[in-house]
Amino acid sequence: MQRLEKKKRLIYVPFLFVLALLFFQYSNSFPQGDDFTFFVKGGSLGRIFSFYRYYYMVAGSRMANLFAQLFLLGGLRIWKITTPLVISGTSLLSFYYVRGYLIPKGPETPERFRSDFCLASVCAVFPGLMPIKHNLYGDAFVWMDGSCNYLYPFFLMLIGFLPIYSILRGRPLPKPFRYISPVCFCAAGLLHEQMALLLFGMCVAATLYLIRSKQMTRYAWSFSILSLLITIFTLSCPGGYYRLNSAVRPANSHGIVGVFRNNLPIYFSCIFNDCLFWVILLGLCALFMTHAAGKRQGSGHPFFYFYLTTGVVLFAMSSMLKLPYVRQNIEEINSGFKLAAEASAVIYWISFLIICLIAMIRAAKACEKYRYAVVLFVGMWSSQAIPAAVGSWGRPLLPLVLLDFLLAVSLFQEQPLKCGNPVHLSVAAVGLCSMAIAAVITMQNYGAYQEIVRQVSDVHSGKSSTVVIDNRKFDLEYMYSNAFSPAYTWEIRNYYSLPKNVVLRIIQ
Repeated sequence: MQRLEKKKRLIYVPFLFVLALLFFQYSNSFPQGDDFTFFVKGGSLGRIFSFYRYYYMVAGSRMANLFAQLFLLGGLRIWKITTPLVISGTSLLSFYYVRGYLIPKGPETPERFRSDFCLASVCAVFPGLMPIKHNLYGDAFVWMDGSCNYLYPFFLMLIGFLPIYSILRGRPLPKPFRYISPVCFCAAGLLHEQMALLLFGMCVAATLYLIRSKQMTRYAWSFSILSLLITIFTLSCPGGYYRLNSAVRPANSHGIVGVFRNNLPIYFSCIFNDCLFWVILLGLCALFMTHAAGKRQGSGHPFFYFYLTTGVVLFAMSSMLKLPYVRQNIEEINSGFKLAAEASAVIYWISFLIICLIAMIRAAKACEKYRYAVVLFVGMWSSQAIPAAVGSWGRPLLPLVLLDFLLAVSLFQEQPLKCGNPVHLSVAAVGLCSMAIAAVITMQNYGAYQEIVRQVSDVHSGKSSTVVIDNRKFDLEYMYSNAFSPAYTWEIRNYYSLPKNVVLRIIQ
């Protein structure tokens, strides 16, 4: 037993191993896309805040871009150090959200040690489980601006929401978080509008539960009020509406009709046709909770079993069946049958999510410990309100996927299984393999970038008058998809201080 007590700190080993891998990967990072813009238009605190005022009036309220510009005052050096720490911090917080501790305080047992170690392994490799499809991984994890918009706000959100989450799970809150959490809560909501809506949705759901159970405190009320104020600030920003109105879209995509005819089908097509694993996982979570509620109440509702199981099977087999497949591009539909099939698919997908929510609410009503699942579900889909309305996909799906991951891992721990540890280790092995591949490809992309740096050096030394950036030499799935777009020609020229007589060729 004493030997186990000494060994229990070994649960940190997966986190430290992955941290070392992340340091290696991020040492091979380089500026991409808007990083050039932020560097050229920043450089001093005055210029940075002036750029934010401009952004607030024409683009939106998010402060993540301001955050990215502050990072660039030190080049990418600071970001290369802090981002692996933020990712590992997110892994540790995920483990804490599931277990309620980082190191168990009670007496250790061999079974609990093995379970904790396997769970830690899964949480540590979560970046390797993120979809590569639609550049979700490349845009959010490898690109500095993308990480400031998604990884950092999510990390701060986990810290900020911890007091309310602890009440929902009946756990004591570590004293330092009582003072740290409100600051992180505000920072997360202000950094990105999706995180503002995510926090607002979770606070509303949590408040309803806490009021009903008479657990609402003044401290918890302060978080709800902060969330409301941040949401008002986000939704009242003139730049957000200016950006929506000035976006180049087909004429029939404007207004409510355009949202339902174009944007929602495109958004849900990405999720239900290309990220099926995460949809199926969500359905399995709802089925698990339905089963748990049924056991507690003596019988389950057959409708929920039927509808959820049908959805899970349908989504799992959809790529092998001739079923309605929603458009990936905004284009006219000249067939009434295709339009009806598309509308039916969208309606079914939305109804599936509604049934998942109802099933979770029923389970939480039958067993109070499942309240957190409803809160996480509401939060994940609150974060998708804006992307769904504008038909956006890719990196905006990251909060959805991360909360889906957290929900599934948390529920899996509710019902210990004999095969639980092997399942955890197999998932961790896949995630680690995926992370290793990402690190290798990032290193190869860095080699291609070094060729650009060499050309710039030749220009400054007078050996050449041409810089060629060939996008075909990069693996664009593991970097920002428009990292070296011709749209950034002016910014790239200024970033590398290229004279006017130097020819800059960007090959798509």
